[in-house]
Amino acid sequence: MKKLADFIVERRIWIFIAVMVVTAVCAVLIPKVGINTDMTKYLADDSPMKIGMDLMEAEFPEAEEDYTIRVMFRGLTEEQKTAMQERLAGIPYVTKVDYKPDDEAYNKDDYVRYVLHTDYDYESDEEQSIEAKLTSDFAENEMKFTDDSGDHPNIPTWVLIGVVIILTVILIIMCNSWVEPFLFLFTIGVAVVINLGSNIIMGSITETTFSVTAMLQLVLSMDYSIILANRYRQELAKNEDRKAAMKSAVTGAFSSISSSSITTVVGLLALVFMSFKIGVDMGVVLAKGVFLSVVCVFLILPGLLLLFSGLLEKTKKPAPKIPTGGLAAFCNRFRLPLAILFVALFVTAFFLKERTTISYAMISEDAVAEVFPKEETVVLLYDNRDDAKMTELASRMEEWYGVKSAVNYSNTLAKQHTAAEMVDAIDELSDSMDGANRDIVPTEAMFKLLYYKYRGGEPGTVTLSEFMQFLMQDVMTDETFAPYLGDVDVASFAPLMSTRDPNMLNAPMTVQQMAGMFAYATDAFDEKKVELMYLYRAANLPTTETGTMSIEQLMNYLNDTLIYDEAFRTMLDDPMVADIKRSTADLNDGIKQLKGSGHSRMLLTLTLPAEGPETDIFYDAVNEQCSDNIGKFYLIGSSAMNYEMSRSFDRELLTITLLTAVAIFLVVLITFRSPVVPVVLVLLVQCGVYITITVIGFQGYSINYLALLIVQCILMGSMIDYGILFSNYYREARKQGDTAEALRKAYAGSIHTILTSGLIIVIVTAIFGQCFGEPTVEQICRTLSIGAASAILLILFILPGVLACFDRLTAGRNRHRKDS
Repeated sequence: MKKLADFIVERRIWIFIAVMVVTAVCAVLIPKVGINTDMTKYLADDSPMKIGMDLMEAEFPEAEEDYTIRVMFRGLTEEQKTAMQERLAGIPYVTKVDYKPDDEAYNKDDYVRYVLHTDYDYESDEEQSIEAKLTSDFAENEMKFTDDSGDHPNIPTWVLIGVVIILTVILIIMCNSWVEPFLFLFTIGVAVVINLGSNIIMGSITETTFSVTAMLQLVLSMDYSIILANRYRQELAKNEDRKAAMKSAVTGAFSSISSSSITTVVGLLALVFMSFKIGVDMGVVLAKGVFLSVVCVFLILPGLLLLFSGLLEKTKKPAPKIPTGGLAAFCNRFRLPLAILFVALFVTAFFLKERTTISYAMISEDAVAEVFPKEETVVLLYDNRDDAKMTELASRMEEWYGVKSAVNYSNTLAKQHTAAEMVDAIDELSDSMDGANRDIVPTEAMFKLLYYKYRGGEPGTVTLSEFMQFLMQDVMTDETFAPYLGDVDVASFAPLMSTRDPNMLNAPMTVQQMAGMFAYATDAFDEKKVELMYLYRAANLPTTETGTMSIEQLMNYLNDTLIYDEAFRTMLDDPMVADIKRSTADLNDGIKQLKGSGHSRMLLTLTLPAEGPETDIFYDAVNEQCSDNIGKFYLIGSSAMNYEMSRSFDRELLTITLLTAVAIFLVVLITFRSPVVPVVLVLLVQCGVYITITVIGFQGYSINYLALLIVQCILMGSMIDYGILFSNYYREARKQGDTAEALRKAYAGSIHTILTSGLIIVIVTAIFGQCFGEPTVEQICRTLSIGAASAILLILFILPGVLACFDRLTAGRNRHRKDS
């Protein structure tokens, strides 16, 4: 290490230049690092939802993503509501606007909701332009809008500036020079830039990782700079040669900094073992950041301290002197009660933590959802062979609490409808069959005609008397068919009806015979129109059974056959034919969204919260019903992912806790070469984790699963350093004095470092989380702040008593023989 220290000090200028070049390159690379917003990409490979998503992507490559923005107004009149829908539809990149005047899902009290659809992804320039247009042109009537993309953390500049200011103030108060804090900040700031830029090797990182990396790297690494600066100050007191003092400081501080950083890195890398791969993302990035901070502290801080050594001397100031003599005496006197208190705290916190709910979904404030509860679409993917059973299950699901609709191919596009039912089915179809230039109102009579023709129905024969009565009473009064008689004048039929020949009036006639007779009365009523009227009459006779059809059958029949039938062609103009072709194409696209070659999709629209007891009840019921009735199935959706994670998290947490504890125990064991102190320290910090969970529960909050795992790893990896520091001072002092003296010296030697680094973590994370305003980041920061405070209090007030109580096991073999 001495040769390396010599190289660092002697080549400090070139090293500084090289590090600055790397920093500049990484600064350029930061914007090029992908920020991933899709948490499903981090699902474990054996996750049912992940397997289902891969299957769905393979079989439904053309499945369309629906991007929506919910907009709410207050105080609109009925006329304004319709006008507002048209205004919103006119916004560039908006494809359609959902609004139903008589639906409570869109109208509630004095509020009205619209759902804007776009083909462009959230955060795209086009989607952002829609939101900008809403803000600039629709600010009236208390307008509020929310997109359905979830949370997109974006650190405001003022928050970063505020964090740096707070960090600087703490350092200025605790350091021995007015200039030191700025050197520390510069050093760790360089490491932060290099870390963020070097994330390019990972391709992309999560939003959450990107949001908290810089802040956590700053607060977790700052004590490395403090340790090196303090060691340099101590060496300078022994040797006036600054370069020689710095070489000794680098050599001497290497052991302390490396051992401290190793525990932190090991703790963070425990996140890699999460089955949810965001652990790999966050663990690697944070561990890399701590490592780079150590590298920068050794490579550039020595040069900075030497460069500004004169200024450091001129700006010396006394660091706060924290009296700890009384505390040391108290811990020595009451060491047995403190040890008992530690056991009681551990056991109590272990059981009380169970009262705190673990959450898997963090929901931002949503003003629209407060009035109109948000809906979620969940996909249930299943084998095509189970289609009949799933259709039956869908009808039962729609009766369940929180299920608005359950849609699959068989119960919508392939469902058989009578002519009367088809009227409602077509009305509900999003792509209507209305023509471009005519206002066609689908009627039961019209669908009976189509059904009759589809099944090969024949025109038959009709008497003139029956036909004329049918024309005047049924056709001419039918708003759908009357216009297609063209310019036929009913008065022109009078000569036919005035005949006194009963044979002419009552003799059954074919289409050709009837058309020939009408040819004498009018040229507008040709054979094709007569044939259409014959079919219309036959289809609507009380004795005629027209059967059923599906929407798919109906549209394909219209598109493939009827638009080429000369009789029916008289009803259809060119725009209407084009509309039928478009609607059929859209219908076939819709089929591709629901039915694949081997699997089908059921779309469940839920009004349930993202997580909670009622949501768990729903998914329990779905799993039970599907497991009992069909083969393999997969649930895909945000709440489905939360449910899946909740069912495996206890095992996940136990695995991470044990891995972290064992890894840290081994690292500390190497340091102390005794198993007792590592056990005490690991249990102490774990107690801090349990206390943190309990405190959050008593505050009325739930604890986010990610925040819990991160805090578990960070506290075990970083906060344990304070315990190591105190224990080291205690064991060293114990070689020359009794327990009372050892505690006094341990406090004196460690309190400044513990409070400086600890206050940085506690205060900065608390303020950053509150100011950031994003739920997941806020939870992580708040939990870390409470956890760090808990660990520090345990180390300062409980650990000394435990060390003294079990002195024979904790002080080491070379402890002073005189017992207090």
